[in-house]
Amino acid sequence: MRTTAVSIEIREATVFYGANRVLDRVSLSAAGGEFIALLGASGCGKTTLLRAICGFVGLASGSIVVGGQDVTRLSPEKRNRFFANLWRSSHAAPVGERHTQA
Repeated sequence: MRTTAVSIEIREATVFYGANRVLDRVSLSAAGGEFIALLGASGCGKTTLLRAICGFVGLASGSIVVGGQDVTRLSPEKRNRFFANLWRSSHAAPVGERHTQA
């Protein structure tokens, strides 16, 4: 199966959880085939940005453009041809680690 890498552009994305603004006009872009990393302190909005890109959280303002197509208002199901995600579990133990009760 051959895939084509597409660009992504986040334009002025703003997200609220209730009255709390958790993303404030965030913009970034990545060319097709380019790798990026989101780094920051706990609670700074990394996961919220990823959830917005995937369509699990709606934008209050701004847009998400993938391969030249505005996907801002598409449901997560319609975005799944662009994105795959695997959320890490903070409760997973490293391979080989054993937990015992005292």
